[in-house]
Amino acid sequence: MTIHLLITIDTEIDKSRNWRVSSTQSFSSVTEGIPDKLTKLFSIYGARPTYLLSPEVIRDDDCLSILKNLNNCELGTHLHGDLIEPFGHEGPMANMHTNNMQSSYNYEIERQKMTNLTSLFATRFGHKPISFRAGRFAVGPNTLKILEELHYKVDSSVTPHIDWNNKEGRANFLNAPDQPYYPRQNDLLAPNGSGVLEVPVTILRSANCKKWHAKAIHSISRRIYPLQWLRPSYNTGDGMVDVMRRTSEVYADKRDVTLTMMFHSMEVMPGASPYAAKEEDCRRILDHIEQALTHAKDNGFRFSTLGEMPRYFNKPIRSVAEHDKDGQAVPLKCN
Repeated sequence: MTIHLLITIDTEIDKSRNWRVSSTQSFSSVTEGIPDKLTKLFSIYGARPTYLLSPEVIRDDDCLSILKNLNNCELGTHLHGDLIEPFGHEGPMANMHTNNMQSSYNYEIERQKMTNLTSLFATRFGHKPISFRAGRFAVGPNTLKILEELHYKVDSSVTPHIDWNNKEGRANFLNAPDQPYYPRQNDLLAPNGSGVLEVPVTILRSANCKKWHAKAIHSISRRIYPLQWLRPSYNTGDGMVDVMRRTSEVYADKRDVTLTMMFHSMEVMPGASPYAAKEEDCRRILDHIEQALTHAKDNGFRFSTLGEMPRYFNKPIRSVAEHDKDGQAVPLKCN
């Protein structure tokens, strides 16, 4: 069995404690956080991250200079539709709230926004992206069709066991598989369909807990809900190691298993996200990441990028998640 640790990083303009764009419209997490903190840490362990880039990051020349000179990583795209045409925000972004949900767009608008994002990436970097994540995880009923039309190979928008039910739109993943699968174009939760590989974020929940309808995860005490993300701001280092260990045990009979960590680039800079007000908060998040990387290296995990996953899951196959008698995905059990 090969266990792949995927480190996926939503890379955006600095935000504030309420997720609005910073008043200074700065990109410190890209210009400082990536080269000075993340790259240095990843290089120690041989980790190979996937940076998923929002439109405003791709447009910024300073960010472009940093990102073009990175090694041992993959660059993909990340759509916050508020920030790209058609009907994208123009002018200063200070204090703007990027709250659009891709799942609420009609096909024509979503297709145009995705086309513009993909073209912007290709123009700035000189090659086309193949990996994607929707902003706010809001992949919609038309997204897979559009991704396939634009020649993407991988999506990583699914967050198993969570229903993102917001006033701006909805993305329901309560019965999503935990491991990579090829979903149908018109049904993201059904396997054996499109040519785009879905690589879910790794999230476990207790089998006996209530299903979680999340509206604003960052404003709710995470201790209330027995969900364990492979995310350093939502879990401890010990907790992430536990998620990695239990996932490996449940899928021990599989040839390839993925562990998909996610976080935002802003989470490692003080005052640039709701999760790290001070440098000591950033240090704690980085310590959590390092503990997970140590476990991965000590146990022979493969550090992989999103775009590499189709070579290991190269045929549409039945979901590797366990299913109950009604065909619904059964969550992993917490010990």
